[in-house]
Amino acid sequence: MNSIYLPLGIVVAVFSAARSTWSPCGMSMLSSITPFGERRARGTKFAWTSAWFVTGAGVGGATLGGLASILTLSVRAAFDVSRSASGSRLTGGLTVGVVCMAVAAIGAATDLGLFGDVLPILRRQVDDGWMSRFRPWVYGAGFGWQIGFGFATYVMTAGIAVTVAFAIAAGVAANSVYETLLICVVFGLARGATVFIVAGASTPRRLRQVHRDLNRFEGPVKLGAALAQAASAAALGSAVLFPNLFTGSSGSDRLLILAFGTLVAAISATPLAALAMRTVQAR
Repeated sequence: MNSIYLPLGIVVAVFSAARSTWSPCGMSMLSSITPFGERRARGTKFAWTSAWFVTGAGVGGATLGGLASILTLSVRAAFDVSRSASGSRLTGGLTVGVVCMAVAAIGAATDLGLFGDVLPILRRQVDDGWMSRFRPWVYGAGFGWQIGFGFATYVMTAGIAVTVAFAIAAGVAANSVYETLLICVVFGLARGATVFIVAGASTPRRLRQVHRDLNRFEGPVKLGAALAQAASAAALGSAVLFPNLFTGSSGSDRLLILAFGTLVAAISATPLAALAMRTVQAR
């Protein structure tokens, strides 16, 4: 069960990052950092600013991972103390699996609106005044960091918290913070990469078309983020019930873990696939 957290955490991270695109802050980024805006208003290149944006987002994800790593080490230390006192080797791993499964299930229910209008929370946007006061690399990296950190602006999905939970669980299970950092950095980079959605919007008219297309995808992506959390909770449930399937290090064990991650990704992408099929049929 040690390795299952990593692929599931990456899937949840990517879908949570995609869902976050539709925050007021995310949409304002897609309206502000554009090819024609950077060229005409600020005399720079979109590729330059967006590269700094993605870099800042990656650093933001790493910052989130650093904070999560502190929790990872703390949880691991607590389990080591508990194991020394009780002599049990299973308590810590089972606890991590059950808690992470519960967090993922609650996150899915929150995103599906089963608890009411909880989201969005932390209603904060980046300061667009930076664009007139600072150089492109400064506001690009600064905006990217806030976006990639996840909790500095509008939180549109509980999947961000679930991502952190998986990151901590992966680190605790592997007795290493590298897994924790990897999942959080993947979230940050995925979050930052959304800026390239407008890479082809060379005119205001094309930008408006991009935003119209984005509006069609909001519902499926929102559902996909919820499914990623729900399917991850189900996968963890299987791992908790059948721990012997995930305790080895053979090729078949790794293949099974990869299969679980792939299945969760496929389930999460189902709404997007359905929308794509309807679009093709309409044409």
